[in-house]
Amino acid sequence: EGGQDSNCYVDKDFAVPAYYYHHMSEHGGAITGGTFVPDDAGWPAEMSDGYLYAEYAWGGIYLITPDESEQCDFPKCDPPRPPFKQQIFNQNKKVVGLQFGPHKGTKKAMYYLVHLPSGRDGEGINRISFTGDGNRDPKAVISADETVGFLPLTVSFDGTGSIDPDNGDTANLSYEWDLDDDGRVDSTDAKPTFKFTQPGVFNAKLIVRDGNGGMDSTTIRIDVDNSPPGPKILSPFPGTTFAVGDVLTLRGEAVDAEDGKLSDAQLTWEVRQHHNTHYHPFLDPTVGNNIVIDPAPPPEDFFELTTTRSYLSIHLTATDSSGLSSTTVVEVHPRMVNLEFDSEPSGMTVLLNAEKFTTPVSMVGWEGHTFEIEAPLQPPPGGRGGNLSLNRWSEGLETGALTADYTVPAVQPTQPIVAMFHPSKPIPTIKGIDKDLVFSVGDSFELSGSALAPDGISKLPDSALTWEVRLYNVDSDDYVTLLPPTKGNGIAMPPIPAAAGVVFNHNNGRDYGRDAAEYNSPDAAGLGYLEIRLTATDAAGLSDTTRQIIEPDVVEVQLDTNPSGLEVRVDGEMVTTPVTVSAWRDSTFNVKAFGGYVGDTKYQFSEWSNGQSRSHSAKARSDKTVVATMKAVDSIPIPEISGYKEGRETFKVGEEFVLTGTGVDRAGKELPYYALSWSVNLYSKGADGGKMTQRKIAGQKGRDLYFDIPEPESIAESETGFIEVVLTAKDEKEGLKSTKTMIMQPSHVDVRFESEPAGMYVMANGEQIQTPTTLTLWREQTIELDSPGSQKKMGDVYNWWSWSDEHGNEVFTQAHTYIVPRATESRIIKATFGVGPSPFGSAQAGSSGGASVGIVVACLVVVVLALGVGGYLLYRKKRGIEIVDVSADVDRSFGDEDFKSKPVDVTNDTCNDESFERLRQQEDLEASHDQNSVVDAVKGVFDDVGSLLGSVFGSEAGAGEASAFADNYDAAAVPSESPGSIASLDSDDPYHSAVMNAGVSRHYDAIPSQPEPAEDDDGSSVVQLPQPPALSDYLAGDCQLDTNSDTTSIVTDRAL
Repeated sequence: EGGQDSNCYVDKDFAVPAYYYHHMSEHGGAITGGTFVPDDAGWPAEMSDGYLYAEYAWGGIYLITPDESEQCDFPKCDPPRPPFKQQIFNQNKKVVGLQFGPHKGTKKAMYYLVHLPSGRDGEGINRISFTGDGNRDPKAVISADETVGFLPLTVSFDGTGSIDPDNGDTANLSYEWDLDDDGRVDSTDAKPTFKFTQPGVFNAKLIVRDGNGGMDSTTIRIDVDNSPPGPKILSPFPGTTFAVGDVLTLRGEAVDAEDGKLSDAQLTWEVRQHHNTHYHPFLDPTVGNNIVIDPAPPPEDFFELTTTRSYLSIHLTATDSSGLSSTTVVEVHPRMVNLEFDSEPSGMTVLLNAEKFTTPVSMVGWEGHTFEIEAPLQPPPGGRGGNLSLNRWSEGLETGALTADYTVPAVQPTQPIVAMFHPSKPIPTIKGIDKDLVFSVGDSFELSGSALAPDGISKLPDSALTWEVRLYNVDSDDYVTLLPPTKGNGIAMPPIPAAAGVVFNHNNGRDYGRDAAEYNSPDAAGLGYLEIRLTATDAAGLSDTTRQIIEPDVVEVQLDTNPSGLEVRVDGEMVTTPVTVSAWRDSTFNVKAFGGYVGDTKYQFSEWSNGQSRSHSAKARSDKTVVATMKAVDSIPIPEISGYKEGRETFKVGEEFVLTGTGVDRAGKELPYYALSWSVNLYSKGADGGKMTQRKIAGQKGRDLYFDIPEPESIAESETGFIEVVLTAKDEKEGLKSTKTMIMQPSHVDVRFESEPAGMYVMANGEQIQTPTTLTLWREQTIELDSPGSQKKMGDVYNWWSWSDEHGNEVFTQAHTYIVPRATESRIIKATFGVGPSPFGSAQAGSSGGASVGIVVACLVVVVLALGVGGYLLYRKKRGIEIVDVSADVDRSFGDEDFKSKPVDVTNDTCNDESFERLRQQEDLEASHDQNSVVDAVKGVFDDVGSLLGSVFGSEAGAGEASAFADNYDAAAVPSESPGSIASLDSDDPYHSAVMNAGVSRHYDAIPSQPEPAEDDDGSSVVQLPQPPALSDYLAGDCQLDTNSDTTSIVTDRAL
């Protein structure tokens, strides 16, 4: 049923059916049965090769036979007519089945089944046989004015409804009645009356004869001195409404005057789905009570007359001990919602649930009904111009697919659903991949498809097809390309790799309603999916893309501990049991059980129920439950970690941690320092989202642990990494040990990378990324920015021009170092590209104004450094030792809020081992200023001055020379090692050793005078910068270091 009968020719594979009919006509309301006429049936020859079918809704049995005169092909006829004709064969209604069977020797008859409401007369199996000129049997029909009553009961019977198919025989029928069911004839009248004087159940019988040897009989039941039971439906109660998919429970009761309350075994339920003037069985007669039926059905079509007149009827029949029954009915109607569909341009054809409509369309839907909507390829209204194809559906149905599923909401939509058309593009189709297909790790699919040209008729060659396969991994909003764009057909895609991880306690709901242009995961559970994309491109360059989503075959593993409530680590993530682990079938994940406290009882791992070790790899092959059994222990040592603030276990790059561990045995006695050991590891996932990897940061024995936070080794490490600190306490006497674990998370900063124009590529720490994208980085992380070179976009070649941040500050050096700041606001790095070379030139290039700029810069450098020598006081804590310049108040204009003043005069002390030892014993000082901040800030001043001068002179020369001066000055005087380290001094010198231990700061007493500008080869003026002063010139106080060493670097504290 349904579909369309015109424009079918647009598909060259369309075959004209042998016979078709219009739905909701007398020829095709509901086709319920069909059979061919057998050659040996003995029926007339003109019926040979004929096909008989029944129509349930309107009634009748129809015959279809070959007739070439009926044939009319397209385009002469639209729709075309097949070479068959149809004619009425029999007018019996409610026929639900047809079948030929044996009858009277070698002949065959057609038997048909009639299904009538409530078992009314005429329901049952009937027979049609071919007799030719022979006599046919009559049909006995009986009725009575009363079938139930109390004594005395008088009943009037009527047999005049009996018929004979032979002309004239009906008027000659004779009647024989056995009214009291005793086997004797009580009357030969056509309409006898009988008085029942005894209680009981009587089957009155009628025999009719036609006088030519034909006869037929039938009976009717009469209940005397008995009343029918009274059934009552309790659920669903009258007035109940439903949404499509709702589940109904049938519950009722019945009471009989003679039997009392009837049992559930005496109750029979039936549910009918009404459709306009007819119904279809929804629940066949079922004995019992509290019966849960199938979810409520959708409407059969969208014609308002039938939609609003369709419903479910619930029938409860109660039968007493004598077999007498009665039925009650409750109607349950759907909740209806008014819907509107339209198109741009209006007047286009849309298919709603496979029924054709011309927009705009108003209709009535049932809440919860999900149906397919389609906007087929078609000419515009009026037929002028080329074909139009669907571009996209309007908001409310966000999909770019030709067909989509729409679910009727509970509340009437405020806007119509609009199909937006545009000039036709090629039409690609993916074949051989069912939408219900699922994948496992290692699966591979053959990619096969086809495409039609924009005219919707011509087929494009395989060379016009381009395939791409994208894999959205577990808990990922981004994809990895499993198969890059590949031309052709019948292509085998690479095997699906292992999953990136697992999902805990997921919600298995799906939502595949997003627009095809959105590549965020449509999987609300975060379980990942596979996306197969097929793009068809014709010779004119027009293209369109379709996609197929394949979900993973998910295995659920229940992990628990005995007792529950303890932790297990799954792929590096600590979770509390019980927990459901959802993983792709055939994927592998790592599991480790941990002991801990449940209440006041300490538990330690004993064994897994699958026999595996405490830490092992598990393969997701089938749903199962795995339990780690724990044993209670009271003698294990108890380790504790101190030196950090609870709830503040976060870190930034370069931050130093000093942790202290303690442990006590079962007697409460503190364990010795050698019973404690530390391990610090950084865990992260790779760029492909694969398994968790481990990088050792530190490890040592003893109570105290010192470690610095390193730079992440990759972008993936910064986005997924965390640090695990484990303190192990071992009681050598008892041979037992236990651990204390502290998880430290980085101080994350989201930095958005953008470009102008959008979609360009930039380099971050050597990794190529496409803009726009947001990277999750660590505070104080160093990002080396660069551009991969010239890039093509829309036929133009773009070159890198500049960098800028969220405040509009610009940098014109292509290779640029970015230090991730605090996450106090949205952080943005923007790369500007342009066609042709940069209009800003090179950041290191000179200019005609170079001499003037050089002189000004040199003067400003002297002024700034002089102010720095006289005006900045620094201090820092280095493992409990504070070294401070004795200069005046600190200028806080550099913006470092941790830059504080706490002067301690040490420059008058004699520079010897004793003084440094005394300095080492100064403990519990405040956290110090980062060693690099001041010099970096001074360099920033040089850069800012250069930028200012550059803007004045219309050149970047000033910035370049100032930056070069700052870089040269820093490189010669300041080491590059990480905080807490010392540049390579002469280790044999005792004073150098003292400096290394104490972390002495320094200041500069003077700045050597600068030489006059000289002319370069190209005629521009440049400043020849001198070598940095000797180290001894800048040491404060009486301390004089041996400067015979070749090294001029000094301590890491870059204090001016």
